[in-house]
Amino acid sequence: MDEAAPEAHIVYCRSQMLLDRQTYESWRDVQGAYDDYMTSLGPWSAAGIIEFLEDDWGADDSRWPFTRQAIADFFRSAESLLVCPVAEPGVPPDPTVS
Repeated sequence: MDEAAPEAHIVYCRSQMLLDRQTYESWRDVQGAYDDYMTSLGPWSAAGIIEFLEDDWGADDSRWPFTRQAIADFFRSAESLLVCPVAEPGVPPDPTVS
């Protein structure tokens, strides 16, 4: 498996939202990787993704699809995909559901 790229795409699908650090030539290649693809942004650095989420969702990262810490951990890891942990991005996880 190739080492994960230093930048990631934010990928919006009908069923999920994710960060993808695979290397793509164009958005069409990203589209081809996901059956329920809707759109994608990037590739961006961790700082670029955080800046976008702050602009789009506000400063409180508990309302973001991915917290600052999750993004930092993802970029330090060898993982190439980070899937949003909640079904509906922007809605904080229900602490009563495990």
